[in-house]
Amino acid sequence: MQYGEAILGDRLAGLQAGNEPDFYSECVELSPVTKLWSSQFVSRNGHRADTYSPQDYSDEFGSLVQAIQGNQNIPIKNNLVGPSVASITWGPEDVWKTGFIENYQDDLFALSVEQYVI
Repeated sequence: MQYGEAILGDRLAGLQAGNEPDFYSECVELSPVTKLWSSQFVSRNGHRADTYSPQDYSDEFGSLVQAIQGNQNIPIKNNLVGPSVASITWGPEDVWKTGFIENYQDDLFALSVEQYVI
């Protein structure tokens, strides 16, 4: 963050805090028949525990916020973008239910969601 802010200055709108955290422990693949995303084709990828949940992401986001707050080389502390869920295995509402918006509203530049055709 500190280098991105230093290099891009006011041209930097925000920094994505994780991309598609609902895929951190599992991946959804295209159906070999329809060639569309299908929750029937889920495989574990081992990046996080099989039990990784929206609450786990929200907690990790909180750890990131704490690290940012403690780093004096990051002057802009409220330009995070998240959660950027893929909306296949979790929906954005699953993250909202963790208190994500209320807990981190002062740290967020924008809320983001990915949407794929299933």
